[in-house]
This record gives sequence, structure tokens and C-alpha cells, in this order.
Amino acid sequence: MPNKYELQLQILKQHPSLIGVIPPVLRFDAIKYLNVPDLRAYRARYRLDRAYQLIKEFQDHFAYEGKYHVPIHFLDVEARLLDDIENLRIIGIKFSLEKIALAKIFSRTHDIVHNAGKEIPYFLTVKKIANLYGFDSNCNKVLQEIMCAINFGIEQDNIYSLAEHNSDSNSDSKFEPRELIDTYHDHIKLSDEEMSGIVADSILYKCGFSDKERRILSGLIQATEFRRSFTVVGKPGIKFPRTQFELLAKLADIGSFYGSTEKWLKLSLDLIQETFAGKKMSPLDFVDFELEFFNSFVKLVLKDENLPIVRSSNGQLQKAIVPQTFVREVRAKLEYLEDLRQELVKLPEDITTGIIDLTKETLSNIRAIASDKLNGFLDLVLPALNVTNCDTTSTVTDTSSSVIIIE
Repeated sequence: MPNKYELQLQILKQHPSLIGVIPPVLRFDAIKYLNVPDLRAYRARYRLDRAYQLIKEFQDHFAYEGKYHVPIHFLDVEARLLDDIENLRIIGIKFSLEKIALAKIFSRTHDIVHNAGKEIPYFLTVKKIANLYGFDSNCNKVLQEIMCAINFGIEQDNIYSLAEHNSDSNSDSKFEPRELIDTYHDHIKLSDEEMSGIVADSILYKCGFSDKERRILSGLIQATEFRRSFTVVGKPGIKFPRTQFELLAKLADIGSFYGSTEKWLKLSLDLIQETFAGKKMSPLDFVDFELEFFNSFVKLVLKDENLPIVRSSNGQLQKAIVPQTFVREVRAKLEYLEDLRQELVKLPEDITTGIIDLTKETLSNIRAIASDKLNGFLDLVLPALNVTNCDTTSTVTDTSSSVIIIE
């Protein structure tokens, strides 16, 4: 007998990414718990404006402390996603006004509670989830529903993740299942994206969006999780995009290399400073870090065999389409990084590997022999990497042998 919190087969066909930990309120009929009796009359006319308002209020309250996962990133993602949608529209792929609105909401919420840089990490409990949705957090019935739905998702996630682990990993590795929660006050072990998905769903729920719209948004956000997008052997994992719309969302999220080289490098430096706060990097470390990202992640997303199979408007099954803008930008940035790397490795060894001590004299000597491209790169990255007159140990694997420009 199916579990009451398992989504119906027809829903899973329409929304194939709704597996594992998703917003728990998508797993049960929650309208009876709504604590605002006149909300339905308010919904139809004002729901989109109301959603933008609630998103903005949440962002203002969250007090982001990172350098990269902050509201400016949300707006960058929105611009890239809308641009990709327009590029596909030109070649005949249409997106409804409903989906364009969801694209904007996705962009503004996909990292809405990202914990990067926060001294006191954000977390969710059953009680906090009830409050987000506007339920009575003293009502045991709704609290029990939320807890059971969360635990069902965790159990399902553990089953999928264990299967991926067993098919890909060597026998010496150990699978660590996610623990279930026992009380309404337990901290739920969730990824940043899973928490963001719950927050975003609660906003759409309170604004009267349909179950279908909320499921689409949940799939979009789930598809942006970095850590479990791929299995250890580079095959699509539990969080990989399964629809055309989800693929566009993921590409927009990882596509910080769109546009000018200067803006991209600054964004990359912000990400490194947020992720590796306090650690030192040489310019070569930075280049290798970026090459590793492109070669071990971005190009896997673009691999033909990894693209999701989608149904076109004429009913035919086909591979999801990657906008050519994205492919061109990947190619251009890979060529730029490879050119830099070739020049950097020709510099004196103590500058590029091992212990680094860039005195003013050493740096002046580098400047004299460096190309305009390398000098421009150093102008941007050295102040942020802070390698001048300090010790830095290179910890990035040499990726030069694996660099392949996308054809």
C-alpha cells in the first residue's frame, strides 16, 4: 500500500525531480491548515506582486554575510535565465507567461537562505516550517504531517543516494544516511538548496500559487544543488535537471562566466573568498581552480549523454537544448584560462607553485615579461588573493592535461 506522503505517479511524470527531500507541504493536503481565512479572495489578482514583496522582505531580514551568495547573485541569475529563455524562444521553444514569472521567482529564491559566510547558520525545524507557511505552530496535526512528510523525503533520499553510492563507489567507502527527525524542534539536516526550496514554497503557498506551479519551482531549485548533481563517476545524480526548464535554471545559476572577463573574475574571487575564507591562493591556484570547475562540472552538464530527455511541442522526445550563448561563453573562458596557465607555468617556479613570496622586485620582474592579458589578470586577482609577501601552499590539482575545448 503506498505511503500517503508519496506523490502520485501522474504528478511524478509531470515533475520527475520531486524525489527525496522536497518542501513537505507538497506531500499532503495543507489548505485545511491555512490560518488566513480570507487569503483565497486575495490570491488571484495580487499573488505575483505579493510574492515579490515577501521575497524582498525575507531577503532584507536574512542579513547575508557571504560575498557571492547574496541578492546581487540572484539578479544575475535572473538576467541570465531570462536571456536563455529568449534565445530558445527565437528558435521556436516557447515558455508561458506563468513559467517566465516562475523563472523570476526561482532566481530570487534559489539561494535565499544560503548559509555561506554566516557565523550563525540558518536551520529549519518542524515548528519553523509551520510558521513559514502561516500554520498554527501549536497544532499537533499539522506538525505531525510536516514531520512525517520530511521523514518520508529523507528515507527516499537515503534509498536513492545509497543506490548511487553502491553503483559508483569502491567497497572501502562508507555511505552515511541522513538521520530522521524525532521531535518538532530537531534541526533538520538539509542542504542550502533544500532549505531555500522550503522557504520559496511557503511564500508561493501563502500567495495562492497552484500546486503545479509550486512543484515546478521546487524542481527548479532542487536542480541547482551542486554537491549531488553528479555521482562520483560523473553520471547525473539525484539533483540533476530532468526537464528543459530545470536545465536552463541550472545553467543560469552556474553561468557566472557570462559577459565580460573582468566581471566574471571578480565574481569568481568573491566565491573563493566566501568558500575558502582565510586561505591563500597563488594566481596559478586560482586558474587551476577555475579550470577544475569547468572541466569537472560545467562540461559534464553539457555532455550529450547527460542532457535530460524532454518532450517537444510536437510530442517528439529529444535531448534538452543548451543555448548556444552558454556554449560560446564556456569556450571563450576556457581558452582564456588555458592561455593564462601556459604563461604562468613559464614564470619562475617559486611564483607559481609551493611557497610564494612575491616581493615588489619579483612582481616588477613578472610585470616586465608578462603579456597584457596576464598583467590585466594579475591586476584583478592579486589584491583579492593577497599572495604578496605571504606564504601560500598550492593545493589545487594540475588540470592542464584534462582541458578540452568544447567543439
